[in-house]
Amino acid sequence: MSPDLSVPGEAIGAVLGGRYRLLRLIGEGGLATVYEAEGLLGQGLRAIKLLQPQFLSNRRVVERFYAEARTCHALRHPNIVAVLEFDYAQDNVPYLVMELLVGLSLEDHLRANPPLSPSDAAPLVIDALAALSVAHAAGIIHRDIKPPNLFVVTAPDGSRSLKVLDFGIAKVMDEAGGMSRKTRTGAVLGTPGYMSAEQLKDAKSCDFRSDLWSLAVVFYEMLTHRHPYGDDDQMARAVGILRDPPRPIHEVAPQLAAWNEFFCQALARAPADRMPSAHAMAEQIAKLVGGASRERLFKPGTARSSDGAADGTVSAPHAVKPSRGGATLSSFPTTVYADTAVAGSGAAPWNNGSGGYVPSIQVVTAAAHEPLSVVWWLALLIGLGSFASGGLLGYLLAP
Repeated sequence: MSPDLSVPGEAIGAVLGGRYRLLRLIGEGGLATVYEAEGLLGQGLRAIKLLQPQFLSNRRVVERFYAEARTCHALRHPNIVAVLEFDYAQDNVPYLVMELLVGLSLEDHLRANPPLSPSDAAPLVIDALAALSVAHAAGIIHRDIKPPNLFVVTAPDGSRSLKVLDFGIAKVMDEAGGMSRKTRTGAVLGTPGYMSAEQLKDAKSCDFRSDLWSLAVVFYEMLTHRHPYGDDDQMARAVGILRDPPRPIHEVAPQLAAWNEFFCQALARAPADRMPSAHAMAEQIAKLVGGASRERLFKPGTARSSDGAADGTVSAPHAVKPSRGGATLSSFPTTVYADTAVAGSGAAPWNNGSGGYVPSIQVVTAAAHEPLSVVWWLALLIGLGSFASGGLLGYLLAP
């Protein structure tokens, strides 16, 4: 009997498409389950994200899942987790193949350690801002920045860097029922305590400044282990976000009084009162901290996306419309810089012979496994109706 992909505890050992064997459960969320997997064709260890079974019959969720997979694949940056492949497993379960990260989520890191000093926290926040700068320039808003979606990677030399996970996941949440909706398993989609006031009011209309606000909340927590809107439940925090000013950081940690002005601006309720960009926010942090953080500060033009455009001018991800039989490598951007190779994968990207790097990609559209669309059925019914009425009219007018 083959492992059941719909049951997280029973999927261990399953082989997806003859390419990846699931080794262990890494985590489970409201939308997906993540496993460590080994590549059976020499790909090395990977992280596999499987869409939760209750969403498999929802065509719009599946379509959005793959649309965001394509978006995430186009974002190639050292501080963004790499999406390498996306395909269907047996039983038509959609899955993503991502780089396997070594370290802890920021949530687990903060839980296991005391509050970070500004000099330790600032470089990690600047890493996140570098990732957001690339995404924002490409017109992509994360909308779910929070400690579980930020990952602290520890290098062999002990140095730490940060990667941003789940770009585009908020749009999939929208199709699944919206932020803060509970799934059948009781898991909540979205975290109100990390949503800006404008996102709480209308999640679809918020812009990049909402991401910066959310990251400022995370930064405040990194420095204090406290939330700027209190330690009550998420909904109580949401009420505070809409109604009250954040608690000044010097009231929580007097030694951080120099950061009062920064957090007053970063956590401003009105988007126009915040920093104008991720880069501007990073500059303010580096100025306050100095030293290694200033050296770490990313500069416009140094961060690159998969199409090679510079940080401040990243073009939108390539529009890809794969056929039912899958997409070829030529359908995707071919310039992926060597410094965006998958960290810790144990395998270098494939070199196309001309200096460019092309990630492995497998795509099957949701349409390949869907019933005929509503539009098709509507057209069929209209046609049958017209045929029937024409026949009846001919019968009545017949001599």
